[in-house]
Amino acid sequence: MTDHGRLPLHRRIKQACVPFVGAIACRLYLAYMRLVLATSTVVVAGVEALAARRSEGKDTVVAMLHQDLLAAPALMRTLGELSTLVSVGDAGAILMAVLNRCGITATRGGSSTRVSRRSPVLQALVREGRKRKGEGFITIITPDGSRGPAGVCRGGIAVFACQVGVDACCLDVHASRAYYLPTWDQTMLPLPFGKITVELSAPIKPVSPSDRDALEAMRVEIETTLHTMHNGAFEKQGIPPRPRLTRLPAEERLVRREIGGVKP
Repeated sequence: MTDHGRLPLHRRIKQACVPFVGAIACRLYLAYMRLVLATSTVVVAGVEALAARRSEGKDTVVAMLHQDLLAAPALMRTLGELSTLVSVGDAGAILMAVLNRCGITATRGGSSTRVSRRSPVLQALVREGRKRKGEGFITIITPDGSRGPAGVCRGGIAVFACQVGVDACCLDVHASRAYYLPTWDQTMLPLPFGKITVELSAPIKPVSPSDRDALEAMRVEIETTLHTMHNGAFEKQGIPPRPRLTRLPAEERLVRREIGGVKP
């Protein structure tokens, strides 16, 4: 770990500003989303089932495209406490502050090509999920985050669902009027005076965590469902999907690395 005192001056100044920027970002985000929600028509499909599952003590892991990370927190505040992953770095710290204000607790981590970084984060999520089993706890994971490509569903979410023994659902947020940031995922910022659709898929049941073929089939089902919901929302509006989604390359499949990082 890097000694904070040995960091360059500009880096220390930047880190010192992160909490201040995070506090401002929280207020701006919540104020803006209140305006958007007050002037928009919000259509919810299936999300009430998530609240019902929580009240019945059924835990759920929710898969969501990284593109929806700005829009979803304000729309899901009524569900109560949620958990998710936030990438490391200054941007992640600011996002974490926003999520905490929306009642979402976060574990710092995210996707990485290095197993040494990815596995401990997955282990921490699994431990938390097991500890809270039966509370109706909801964990949100963006399987294509934090580096993309957009739409790629890596195996961690299937491993989490199966190691903890919880159903997986897919969530899609679509705004008829939106600004798409020039990022790899084209992060969506809903604009006022439009229609916002929030859709939740039917539950996908967990499989045996030791069956790699079944895990891969579950991962594919989650990826396919996310793509279908994303593309379908744009098709209903009569415009091309933004962005066009990618599938996990064949050489990265079978979630072997994620399985090796978590014990049953």
